[in-house]
Amino acid sequence: MHDGDFFAMKVTPHEGREQDYHRQMAGLNHPHLVKCLASFTLGAKYQMIYELASCDLEEFMRERSKPSKHPELTKAWLAQQLAGLAGALKVVHNPQGLLNVPNPNTTRTGYMHDIKPENILVFIYKGKVCILRLSDFSCAKVVEIVATISGKRDSYKTGSKPGTPTYRAPEISENASSRPYDMWSLGCVFLELLVWYLEGYKALELFRESREGSVLPSGVVDEGFYHKTSNGEMQLREPVLRKIDDLKRQCRGDLKDIVDVVPWLLKIKPKERMDASHLAARLGRFSTVAGSKGTTNFAGSLTVPSLGSNSLPTYDSDSDPNEFIKITRPSNE
Repeated sequence: MHDGDFFAMKVTPHEGREQDYHRQMAGLNHPHLVKCLASFTLGAKYQMIYELASCDLEEFMRERSKPSKHPELTKAWLAQQLAGLAGALKVVHNPQGLLNVPNPNTTRTGYMHDIKPENILVFIYKGKVCILRLSDFSCAKVVEIVATISGKRDSYKTGSKPGTPTYRAPEISENASSRPYDMWSLGCVFLELLVWYLEGYKALELFRESREGSVLPSGVVDEGFYHKTSNGEMQLREPVLRKIDDLKRQCRGDLKDIVDVVPWLLKIKPKERMDASHLAARLGRFSTVAGSKGTTNFAGSLTVPSLGSNSLPTYDSDSDPNEFIKITRPSNE
């Protein structure tokens, strides 16, 4: 649960990509996007202050290994959270009018490049209102979008190798990545969330184990969602295809609609993937729940109950744990 008097502080030894990202994207606001509340330099270290999270999504799923036993974790809740994450990514990918652009023929876009359960933070209010938020901008970038002669608007593709191998998109093998990369990673997370919600954490672990294999023939083994065949073609791994089919048979109503978008996020070719704007529009009907305290209204602002008395530390994944300050309530015992 939460206490508004407690915050998380991230300390880095010098200014870098994450600080630059925060400065350029400071105008962005979304209830499912972790926001840097304040930052300052002290000596040679750069310090950023965030609202204190309860845990990350991986820990949340592991601790609630059988979601059916938690009445607050309804299908409507899951649909709202997935719609919220889609909306948050849309804001990052399409920050129109929120950044200073000196050239009228260009605008800027952001992308995160390390979306995974450990980088989605969970904020629990009063022990029952659970909000998922995208976090960890250590791999994030802001780049220009150039309007080409054809009128098509493309973001510059980076040559870095960002992210975690399990959730990396196939185009990483070509040393290229951009906004569609995030859509692939989000599709992976959506699929794993659905497996956890419908079948439990043990089933999620088995699903991960079933994906284990080498991306390239005789290559490094990982638990990713695709592999390269002997003839050089990238394909989704068979366990991924089987799991999507299994979930389609299991799901009805709202969750069926969400399962149906997953294949559009896991397209091997980046240009064939659904983008964040279309995904947010597709899931838009799940986005607003009116008249209920402790719900999320994505068209406006986040409404949560008064903050509780206990908080857990937030961890910044993919960083040196010694560079992250954990702030907790002192024990009265």
